[in-house]
Amino acid sequence: MDAREFAGMMLDLERISRASVESLFFRSCAQYELSMNELRLLLELHKAGRCTVGEMSDALGILRGNMAGLAKPLERRGWIRRRRSLEDERVVFLELTEAGEAKAEGILSQVQERFAPILQNEPPETAEAILAGLKSLYALLAQI
Repeated sequence: MDAREFAGMMLDLERISRASVESLFFRSCAQYELSMNELRLLLELHKAGRCTVGEMSDALGILRGNMAGLAKPLERRGWIRRRRSLEDERVVFLELTEAGEAKAEGILSQVQERFAPILQNEPPETAEAILAGLKSLYALLAQI
């Protein structure tokens, strides 16, 4: 495969992945009145636990200056908490509240409910091959 073919496949992958992810999380976004980025913030905090605004910005691929606007609506709803570091007040930590944890668990339960039947129809070797391929792709993309 040459670089042009690879680039074309990456664009196809991005389009298909975006559509699939949006479809997978559409119900949760509608139910909880969340944007896709707000949903991603909730789920990333659920996975990571407490982290800095900078770390979350990097994880989401969002500019640090846009994180406050993304976090504030979730903070107003009582789902996340922002706290300044005692050691360095320039550093702000984000973490889920109990209500935020419950929302994240609800979203993940919906994903499990929707995705589990698809995975159950695949032999374990297929899932392992997909995961191995994704890890290889991530490693390749990290070099770009």
